Amino acid sequence: MPNGVLTLLDEATTRHIQALWQEITALLGKHPEPNAPFPHFTYHGADRYDITALNHAMAALAMEIAPFTVTTSGLGLFTIPMPVLYIPVVRSPRLTALHERVWQIADKYAHEASPYYQPTHWMPHITLAHSGIERSDLPKLISLLSERRFTWEIEVTNFAITDTKQDQPHQIPQYTLSLCANGACE
Repeated sequence: MPNGVLTLLDEATTRHIQALWQEITALLGKHPEPNAPFPHFTYHGADRYDITALNHAMAALAMEIAPFTVTTSGLGLFTIPMPVLYIPVVRSPRLTALHERVWQIADKYAHEASPYYQPTHWMPHITLAHSGIERSDLPKLISLLSERRFTWEIEVTNFAITDTKQDQPHQIPQYTLSLCANGACE
């Protein structure tokens, strides 16, 4: 899926992920996530969106939501069709309820939505390695990362929308909306 509605991570977590990507690049000789080289987690994915309408609807939602904290825990692996090594974001009741609202909005404006992000299937996560790895890289990656703690608190302060053409790597989102309820606009 080349496009999505996501949250860009706070500065501290972004630095952690970028440092991990540097270590993984040194180990494997290639960037582990070249198609989406900015730390984030995704609420909805689609081939494309009616971007103007989606941006307007998500801006309205962002005005209703105050920044909040999520927690990560451990490492995870999606297997087929391609391996994805990730840090799970704990799916709290608050995050689950927010995801359902985002899904309802984004799905109205989506063309070819990904089933992976449907509320019953959604597993929030921060991708460490996906499009830049092979199955044969997994033992090295697991060995590198298995003795580390990935229990982090991350402040969620934004929604972002990617608007990338089908044959391009993800670009840093053009549309970033600060969460603003209760006077919390950044």
